[in-house]
Amino acid sequence: MIKNHLHWFNTTKKYHSVLFFGFFCIGLMYCSFPLVPARPSLPSISVLDNSLSESLILPLTLVGTHEKVYIDPLIEGQDWKDCPYVTGRGTRLSPYLFENLIIDAGGEGCAFRIENSDEHVVFRNCTGFNAGTRESKSAFTLYRCSNVKFENCIAANSFVGMFSKECDEIEVIECLITNNSEVGIYTFMDDYNRYVGNKITYNGQIGLDLDVSKYAEAYYNIIENNPQMGCSIMFSSYCDVYNNIIRFNLETGVELYAGQNYNNTVRNNIIVNNSIGVKVLRNTRNNMIYGNIIANNSFYEAFDDTPGYNLWDDGTSGNYWGNYSQRYPDATNDGEFWSIPYSIYKGGSLKTEMDYFPLASMPEIDFVAHYLEKQSVVSFIPILIVLVSMGTSLSLLNRIKKDSSRS
Repeated sequence: MIKNHLHWFNTTKKYHSVLFFGFFCIGLMYCSFPLVPARPSLPSISVLDNSLSESLILPLTLVGTHEKVYIDPLIEGQDWKDCPYVTGRGTRLSPYLFENLIIDAGGEGCAFRIENSDEHVVFRNCTGFNAGTRESKSAFTLYRCSNVKFENCIAANSFVGMFSKECDEIEVIECLITNNSEVGIYTFMDDYNRYVGNKITYNGQIGLDLDVSKYAEAYYNIIENNPQMGCSIMFSSYCDVYNNIIRFNLETGVELYAGQNYNNTVRNNIIVNNSIGVKVLRNTRNNMIYGNIIANNSFYEAFDDTPGYNLWDDGTSGNYWGNYSQRYPDATNDGEFWSIPYSIYKGGSLKTEMDYFPLASMPEIDFVAHYLEKQSVVSFIPILIVLVSMGTSLSLLNRIKKDSSRS
């Protein structure tokens, strides 16, 4: 009898140990890995007040702790090997890395400047500020470079935050670009750049300026509180601006300007509370503007003085216009589109540019997809831990049962 009781006690203790191990692994999973956030509803990302923007601005009291960085392999003494801050080998798998540097340019020149390089370079958690008074002397300056990535950097209190010229495949990801006296990010004669998840705000004139550039992508950015334009596309082609929040810019949210501007796309953005939401000027051609929420812009929701060169819908779907009901009080809708096309203003008069498929309700803007995609990879790891821990627990339990039946 005593032997049976001891056997029962030992077996129960094994069960409890195995169960504890399983629950411990599950608990570790929840503590160690963030859950995938729920997709926010549209009102949560189309806020029309300024509370979000104010809360995201840093009190920029910056103190420089490193010397300026200037790299030009064509100049003796300025090569990669001569820079004390850089690590890595300049390859795709082992890029040159600048990390955790804070540089005060002292009101003259650049904080970081790289020229004539096609090496792979990453700036991570770096801050440049107080740079000079020309575009080429910005906080971060690139000239004739490719394969450069900025991650979680700050460019502030300079003439231009980030400037690149004759570059390609530049990536600016989740950076803060603020308090620059002219332009936040200025790209000139660049190709295939990407601007993703940045906060571009309170710059003196323009937030993001794509000038004489091709195949640029700008998405999941917040571009706001810039006195002239949120995003300017000038003499550029095949650029894609989508899934951004563009608001509270004093003059224009998005402007396409000059005759060589063609085949650009402005889609699925929230463009609100600017003076003019979208402005198209001076013979820009074959551009498409669709899927946007364009509302609460004080002067015009949209302005287009080109003679029918651009499209304000994609042939099946147009934009949501905040003032549609006021302009067309007799229009009806089928739950998807309004019955009367929306006319785009030219000056003080209506003209022929039309959105033939004006949306009857706000579309869902997929502003957080980029972050959900990043989380999905991480979220697979906890599932794997659960499966492994459950498999281990079941295996141990089966072994205990077999031992119990044998005894």
